[in-house]
Amino acid sequence: MADRRQKKITLTPELKATMAQNVEAHKAQHTKPATTCNCSLSLDDMIQAASEKENGAAYVFNLLMRNRFVCVRSGPRMEWFTYCDGVWRKDVLDEPMRQFDAVRDEFLKFADAVQEQIADAVRGGERDKQTRLTTTRDQLVRAATALNGWAYRKKALEASASGEGWLVRDGAIWDTPAYTLPCKNGIVNLRKLEKGNHFR
Repeated sequence: MADRRQKKITLTPELKATMAQNVEAHKAQHTKPATTCNCSLSLDDMIQAASEKENGAAYVFNLLMRNRFVCVRSGPRMEWFTYCDGVWRKDVLDEPMRQFDAVRDEFLKFADAVQEQIADAVRGGERDKQTRLTTTRDQLVRAATALNGWAYRKKALEASASGEGWLVRDGAIWDTPAYTLPCKNGIVNLRKLEKGNHFR
């Protein structure tokens, strides 16, 4: 009968150093905050988004949060998931709703930039330009202020989950590829007995 007892491993200084490096690498990989998309929105994009109200806010949200949230559609039901510590976790804290703060801040950032252009127009005595820019700034500020309301955010979130190809995925994505087991630090292929990275 084969001896099933585990072999004792001697921790040499080299092995300890390697283990410490692996632990640090794992911490560095899995303690990073959830990433947002490096999208470059123009002033025209933001003006268009402001004019489209909830749908425009949803468009900006989709661009900013593309790698952070996903909405999975399974029949008529929709569930939100948050990317955290290397895995997708079911959202239970309304985190997507809270992250509309980033969308609001984006509108305000562009409103501040337009305000600087208004100041330049005033110094240059360009009344028509000043009037046009003031209208644009007010539109951006109104879009940002509307996002302070929870009901408005809810409508925008529903809009962001209404189209395929953005944050919405079909429920079948969790079933593919087959024979894979998700773990905290990666994916194990049960057929090949190999470890891989998480799917994003």
